[in-house]
Amino acid sequence: MKYKLTLLMTLLLFSLLGGCSKKPADDKSTDITTDETAELTESSTKTSETTETSEFDTLSLSEQILLYANTVDRRINDYPGLEGLDLNYIIEGNDLYFQIHSGAGSGHPIFHLIIDENGILPLQGVCYVGITGYEATPVEETLVSKEELLDYYKKNQPMIQQATAKVKESTEIKQLFLDSLSYAGISFKNTDGSVEVTPPTEEQILNYFKMYVMDDLSNLAITADSKNQAHYGYGDEETTQLIIRFGGGFAYYVSIEGNRIIYTGYSFGGVRDDRTVEKIKHQDAYFDFATGEHGLL
Repeated sequence: MKYKLTLLMTLLLFSLLGGCSKKPADDKSTDITTDETAELTESSTKTSETTETSEFDTLSLSEQILLYANTVDRRINDYPGLEGLDLNYIIEGNDLYFQIHSGAGSGHPIFHLIIDENGILPLQGVCYVGITGYEATPVEETLVSKEELLDYYKKNQPMIQQATAKVKESTEIKQLFLDSLSYAGISFKNTDGSVEVTPPTEEQILNYFKMYVMDDLSNLAITADSKNQAHYGYGDEETTQLIIRFGGGFAYYVSIEGNRIIYTGYSFGGVRDDRTVEKIKHQDAYFDFATGEHGLL
């Protein structure tokens, strides 16, 4: 009897230990629920973005242009309804060129932006800044999504709608942009970010000299009259090389090396005994027509 009781207790103990060591079933339902939740969240986000993109596309062209322009020119935000200003634009394919202008004065940059199916990409800006000429206007080359643009529109809808009356198409704005780049010595930037470097014309070479290089000639007393007098002339010998003359005896010989215009300076004095003209060396300077950089050599 005692033996049977001991055996029974031993079997019971093994049964309990076996039950404790059994592994619990994998809770696959938890993993499936987590995956499904992630998929639903992603799907919901995409649906929301698609809805907002579609909603942006229903805005009028003038409203869209104002929202595009506001990414680089904050006067749309700072001058409600563009009071006292106009926005002139032209769209060619996916390229948007525009300028906000008061009709007078300087400090009104022209911009080139790329219209993308997902938003707007600022590419390049240039501005006439007054007596010192033209210079690049920096832009952040980062795509601004239609969701961001629509969000701004919803927060500022009355102001944007009021400004639509100031949006005007202009067939001249692209050429004005290209001319301004040329005056500034800046190359046109393509959609892929590459630049087109075009050799300067004789008129541009002279204009670069007047607007930039003459200010770099620190050892000469350059005045406004000096700049007005600058013109193409002759040197002391027969040559096909361009020579810029000003101030009576000053002459700058022009040559091009790569993207740089080299201005080599002299002044002419009296006639030597051998009947040659006395030529005195002056500062040399350069202008880079790809970057707009300039200075002394």
